Amino acid sequence: MSTPLGELTFGLKMAATYDHPSDAGWRCAERSVLALATLQASDSVTAHVNLGAASEHEGGNTASLLNLAIVWSPHDRMVLFAERQMNDKRSVFGGAVNTVGARWWLAKDRWGLDLTTSHQSGVGSASWTLGLGWYGVSL
Repeated sequence: MSTPLGELTFGLKMAATYDHPSDAGWRCAERSVLALATLQASDSVTAHVNLGAASEHEGGNTASLLNLAIVWSPHDRMVLFAERQMNDKRSVFGGAVNTVGARWWLAKDRWGLDLTTSHQSGVGSASWTLGLGWYGVSL
């Protein structure tokens, strides 16, 4: 959908996570659904907004979710991003998580070298990750 700010697209994400405690079989741990909106403001800047809900199976808790992200590609082989993931049940789903990172395309849109750092509200230290990602998988 074309808007004065750029191209706007929508999506839907449904997810379920399962765990396998040592004293029991597989069980559903959490379910979530997110409405996704992406604004392609320019060739190099994209904004994402995700709004939804998550349900934790064991305690029966439900939380509202809000995720915001901005992505900037200053060069055709580099992507920089910042993201904030929030919920209204911090005692169950954890505090807000802030992440910043960079991706260097080793093979454009297929193989990327990622460096990220994240910090969760209420937790003392940040976590760092270095990863090699395989993207552009198609069926």
